[in-house]
Amino acid sequence: MVISVSNSELCGISSDGGMFLNMKIYNKINIRDVLAVDGGYTLFIRQFEDLCIKKNIKLCDNNFFYPIRKEPELELIIQEKHFNDVFGSFRSIIENQFLSFIINLKDLVTTTQL
Repeated sequence: MVISVSNSELCGISSDGGMFLNMKIYNKINIRDVLAVDGGYTLFIRQFEDLCIKKNIKLCDNNFFYPIRKEPELELIIQEKHFNDVFGSFRSIIENQFLSFIINLKDLVTTTQL
């Protein structure tokens, strides 16, 4: 599992994609890792691949797992919709686990300060 937090920037200064590229994920994962990302980041994976090529790092699109993007004027087929639904529920489960972890950590810190 990779947990990485980028510096927050104002939306007018940087996009999520810019922060994604600036996190230098290529230093945190190896060729066998697969990172699940939000659908918006798929627009930046090609730039990530180009960056890896320049740095002679063997990471590519296969290192990412993301929802299927709908093409303009085309509907997703039932299998693609199902994949996206399952992917979304997977993300929800993971996000809820992180929320639970943070709440428990805050409780632990509060308890130890008493």
